[in-house]
Amino acid sequence: AQRVHGISLADLEEQPTWLEVLPQLVALTDKATVLAWNAPFDARMLEQTSAAWNVTHPKILFACAMQMYARLKGTKRTGLHKAVGQEGLAHLLEMHQSHRALGDVRFVLEVLRAITQRA
Repeated sequence: AQRVHGISLADLEEQPTWLEVLPQLVALTDKATVLAWNAPFDARMLEQTSAAWNVTHPKILFACAMQMYARLKGTKRTGLHKAVGQEGLAHLLEMHQSHRALGDVRFVLEVLRAITQRA
């Protein structure tokens, strides 16, 4: 995780635990659909985290932006960075940090804007 995300154990020392974050996640996702680029991966990570903390995992409805994008492009799957490049948005990779929540959300948002503006 440190190699991919650049987040060290020291960076996590003062951060809230899963048990502290989970109630807020439940409140935010109640009666909502969570759109994520690789939704099955994100859903699995959240479920594994709940299991590691030995707590019941809430039901969260996910929609997968990667699968939607791949269907539009006639492919099976497309990585987020590749989609950013395909949509002429490569400059965003220099503006936002990859593999961080806010950076990846911005990438997904701009890819979706690009494909819907052409539709």
